Amino acid sequence: MTQKKRLRKQNVKKTNDEKTHKEQNAPATMQEVKKYLQDQLFNNEMIKQARESMTPEQLEEYKKKGEEFFANVDFEDKDGNAIPPVESACAYITEGLKSGMHPSYLDDDEKRVMEEIYGKEWYKKWGWESLEF
Repeated sequence: MTQKKRLRKQNVKKTNDEKTHKEQNAPATMQEVKKYLQDQLFNNEMIKQARESMTPEQLEEYKKKGEEFFANVDFEDKDGNAIPPVESACAYITEGLKSGMHPSYLDDDEKRVMEEIYGKEWYKKWGWESLEF
């Protein structure tokens, strides 16, 4: 057996041993998962060093941004973070308009969605003068 094959075989065995070791230490309950994630994400050296190197103003700014970012996120309800249907429809219609589609091709419901989000003259946002061709 060549040295290359021997090393490859040892590496495969090591990888399999690591998988088995990780599977045995996997957290079982939700409480254990939360603790594990807390330890892995927030209690590591890199995060500690980054926090220590920031000024109090920077820490406050990051705190505010985090609060704004997570203000509307419901971590308990799996369907609580879904995009509202109107905003989803608007995003879909917007992609068509960005691609050059004329607003006259939209149906009445789609026009109402755009009017609700962008106002009465929403079509001007994409450079059109009117809804008619």
